[in-house]
Amino acid sequence: MYLYLMLFLLMPEPAHARTVVAIAERFLDEATRIGIVIGLIGFVYGAVGMTSGRPGAGETVTKAAIGILLMMGIKAVQALLHSMV
Repeated sequence: MYLYLMLFLLMPEPAHARTVVAIAERFLDEATRIGIVIGLIGFVYGAVGMTSGRPGAGETVTKAAIGILLMMGIKAVQALLHSMV
């Protein structure tokens, strides 16, 4: 533990910032992909529910579509922020 603390204190700050930013960007990419896949699964689930006549299936499809749009919007916001910085 002391070795880790010493290495942490001896490393320069920009190195930490670059790795944190890279980790955050990779996490955002993976979270967006997973969110889109889950949204598509929800969309299919709602569509199957609509064909079988389940009440509330339209709401499921709507929520899945909104979720997919939000996940796609996250990538656009990330691109906007990168262009500003």
